[in-house]
Amino acid sequence: DLVVKWKVNGMTFFDLIVAVYNSGDMERLEKLIHEDFLFMKDYSIQNREEYLEDVQNLFNKGIKMHRPTLIVENEDIVALNHIVVDDAGNTFRVTAVNFIKDGKSWRITTSRTKI
Repeated sequence: DLVVKWKVNGMTFFDLIVAVYNSGDMERLEKLIHEDFLFMKDYSIQNREEYLEDVQNLFNKGIKMHRPTLIVENEDIVALNHIVVDDAGNTFRVTAVNFIKDGKSWRITTSRTKI
């Protein structure tokens, strides 16, 4: 399978996240997301299906993770920053904390800071 342990084919989970999200590959993303996944952003929570639908829309718009930077990574967590530009041309630094369970993304929470 795509993700069975912390490192896959020599890739760290951080490298895998960046590769999957920047490729726009929904099949690989679905394999990366745990069945009990939740995404927490601001004051809302999305389940796995809602999150995947939103990410598909972002992929369709061509949104990428610019300048991804690893903050911390171990078998349980990956924290990272990356830059995104929204439809209005606003630039944000996104901080994402990704909790890992069974070798997959189990919980993700993000914050955005306009820069």
